[in-house]
Amino acid sequence: MGAEESMGCEANRDSRLSPHWTKYKSSLMNNSAFEVADASGRYASGFLWGNNYWTGSGSYCRMLAKSEDDVSDSGSSDPPPFPVGFYSVKIEVILTKKLTPTGRYVRIGLCLPAECSSEDVIALMRISSRTETALAMPRTVQVLEVKTPAEYYTFWTDPTFHVLVAVTSAVVLLMVIGTSYDLWLEYAKGRVAGDAESGGRPEEADAPAPILMGAYQCPPPHAASRKARPEAMEPPAREEREETAGRKTRRFPSIFCLGLPVTLNLQTSVTERGDKDCPDVMYQPKDDTSSIGGYSDIVAGLASETALSFSIRRNLATIADHTVGSDTLPTLHGLRFLSMLWVILGHTCLVAFKYSDNMAYRGVVEKEFFFQTISNAAFSVDTFFFISGLLVSFLYFRTTSKLDVKQLTRTTGAKSNILQFVGLMAYRFGRLTAPYLFVLGLVEVTMKIFYHNSVFEPPTLDHINCPKYWWRNILYINTLFPVKDMCMLWSWYLADDTQFYALGIIILILAVSHFRLAAVTTATFLISSWCTTAFIAFQNNHLPSVNDPLALFDKIYDKPWTRLGPYLVGMSVGWILFKTNCRIRMHLGAVAAGWTLSSLCLLSLLYGLYGTNLSPATAAAYSSLSHTAWALAMAWVVIACSTGYGGWVNSLLSWSPLYPFSRVTYCAYLVHPLVIRITAMNMDSPLHLGKDNITIIYLGNVVASYVLSFMVSLAFEAPAVALLKILHPKRHKADNEQNPPHYIDPTVG
Repeated sequence: MGAEESMGCEANRDSRLSPHWTKYKSSLMNNSAFEVADASGRYASGFLWGNNYWTGSGSYCRMLAKSEDDVSDSGSSDPPPFPVGFYSVKIEVILTKKLTPTGRYVRIGLCLPAECSSEDVIALMRISSRTETALAMPRTVQVLEVKTPAEYYTFWTDPTFHVLVAVTSAVVLLMVIGTSYDLWLEYAKGRVAGDAESGGRPEEADAPAPILMGAYQCPPPHAASRKARPEAMEPPAREEREETAGRKTRRFPSIFCLGLPVTLNLQTSVTERGDKDCPDVMYQPKDDTSSIGGYSDIVAGLASETALSFSIRRNLATIADHTVGSDTLPTLHGLRFLSMLWVILGHTCLVAFKYSDNMAYRGVVEKEFFFQTISNAAFSVDTFFFISGLLVSFLYFRTTSKLDVKQLTRTTGAKSNILQFVGLMAYRFGRLTAPYLFVLGLVEVTMKIFYHNSVFEPPTLDHINCPKYWWRNILYINTLFPVKDMCMLWSWYLADDTQFYALGIIILILAVSHFRLAAVTTATFLISSWCTTAFIAFQNNHLPSVNDPLALFDKIYDKPWTRLGPYLVGMSVGWILFKTNCRIRMHLGAVAAGWTLSSLCLLSLLYGLYGTNLSPATAAAYSSLSHTAWALAMAWVVIACSTGYGGWVNSLLSWSPLYPFSRVTYCAYLVHPLVIRITAMNMDSPLHLGKDNITIIYLGNVVASYVLSFMVSLAFEAPAVALLKILHPKRHKADNEQNPPHYIDPTVG
């Protein structure tokens, strides 16, 4: 029986209802409020199939709530005789023990008079749950929560929203400035190049235009009474001055750097070819002025380089570049992208199961063989851990073999090691935190909106936890606290990966001078992780073949001491690839055996538990070793592909069109749960699970997640990398490389 119908029959017998209920009852009786009742939820079929959402139609109720002037837009012939509002009620329903062994939590949407209070709604629900007829089934209904229209969230009053608007506006302004400046420089380069090709004015053609356009690096000894590089000087003015250049008198145009006049005091000799000899400075030809990052030779000061760091054109070219530098392995791009697709698939299914009207369908599909691909999607995160460990090791050893770290730290011994550790951690913090903070703010605001305005209950308590515990996320220590207090539940990966990174850097610094001790330390941590995981799983009787993979989220799934194995395996593989310089000769039989064993390992981890019943001891061993086993199988894939034995697998994983999607993996990981939640929480009614519609929803989530991730990357991630490049002590040497020196930043992105 619907709540309004019960009220019509029982309101006159319950004095707890407010006086305005009489008007509502009379409106129902004279047919003037039937549309209001029609917008309310009521018991529907499928309760035993998992339908816990009797939502009605919040959008219809809000349309009815419009004033008489908006009646034409409401779809109603006559407006309600009183103001209405949409109420969301959470109740616990208990029927017989057979039907509801435990209480069922049901969400009901009610379109009621806007004057109703929470106490009115509770009284109404008590009336509707009465069992006074002989045919009525025994039932117990307890109201747990009531959300009234007065509790609707207005983001204009939220300080977090104000901060988001301010930050977004500032970043957009910087992007406009940086892009405009970048386009202006491109235009100036083309104009000077065109003048040189067409002959132009003789004195202009004779001027050192390549210096102005960044074709050379020749810092003058004095420029505007201060040190400056003439790489970002503005186009020459028409007024010219004479300069003595060795044995000839040359006419140089007036030059400006950052808006200030610059006098070039160059005592040079000019050969017949027009080359200039710089006794006090060095000419360095720039071979690839059109390459990504080539404009670092155009800019002449910190302000110019900072502005160009926000250039959309420049950053988009970096992201979309189909080449890779020496600081990565092409195979990893494909692994990143495919793993990200797998993560989105798993999260899409989790949210779809939660907000469906046939939740019991999950129990049906989980028994299908290939559904193990989704239920075991947790291994995708192990791939990310493996890649991170591999890169931090491979690139650290490669970097330290090419330069003396002591020259960078300008000290030796323990002090040098400490400075190196602090520098690497600071770089990572700067690299990750800007987009992380922005998305965290978006999550807080959107979850507040959904909590107050959506008929559904948010999947997590981000609207409460983020304002209270955001600092744990920024320090990357949120996995050290209970999951019930976690903000951005999926950020557990970033916390674990950063903690692993800190441990890995310590081990790598130790390995430079004490390699055997570092190897023993690595093995000790690996074995300790295995033992700890096995003990926790055994103590809690965790059965991977039966239990939900997230059943022990707070004890096993997100804790760093249980997920360390793949990262350490990755570090070991990185050292192997460095020592061999990605050149390993293997017999054909060894290659075949490697691919066979790795394939069997991966398939057995994905589908091997189907229909099995493990003993507690075996289940504990599986929980302990499975993640490391996955990383070992990934190790063969990367080693084989990096040393020329990958075949079609390497061709797929190294396919250049995947590079742009791989480069925004970090931002895609940050934003994709937000996209999935927005898709679900904005619905007016629950989903009806089915393979076809879940597939369509998944594909839409993938597209939307990557579109948003490109936007966040262009606005926050790419500028952060470019700004950190400016601060890098070896940035001028790195300018000749295609990619910025982010060897200390092996994140998912």
